[in-house]
Amino acid sequence: MTMNLIKTMKRELVLLSSLVLLAAAMLLTAAALTSCATHKTAAGTACTELRNYFTRNDAPQNIPAAITTRQDFDRYFAPAAYMGKGGEPTRTDFSRSFVIAVALPETDIETEIEPGRLTTEGNTLVLNYTVSLGPKQSYTTRPLLLLSVPGRLKGRRVVLRPSYVQNCQ
Repeated sequence: MTMNLIKTMKRELVLLSSLVLLAAAMLLTAAALTSCATHKTAAGTACTELRNYFTRNDAPQNIPAAITTRQDFDRYFAPAAYMGKGGEPTRTDFSRSFVIAVALPETDIETEIEPGRLTTEGNTLVLNYTVSLGPKQSYTTRPLLLLSVPGRLKGRRVVLRPSYVQNCQ
């Protein structure tokens, strides 16, 4: 009788352990699928999209693709915080990372920039991204994409490779 009880308890413990592992795997998968701010590239480089910034009005038209200091970053961009969840600008630590910037010219066309793959080709970082163009708007914006990239890649030449998609609406 005692042996049967022990065998039953072992089976239940194995089943419970399996369920816990399955639940943990499902939670990790869900977290990975819902995390829009971090992009894992084919080369294994994790980039974090910086949100809630705008291009300063006094910034030049040609903003460098690689921004390596807080002083340079603040020269080109300013925070655009708003009330509510997700309204705070994403911070970056320039002692550990640098920023790749895709700042398009001012436009009255609805424009979204989506990051693609960030790959390493020799001493060059190549950012592929997609620009989706929508209908004409009654106001102008300056589309912007900012990615925080690990500092170990700092000093490499940055090449931006866009692809364009026209959204018919």
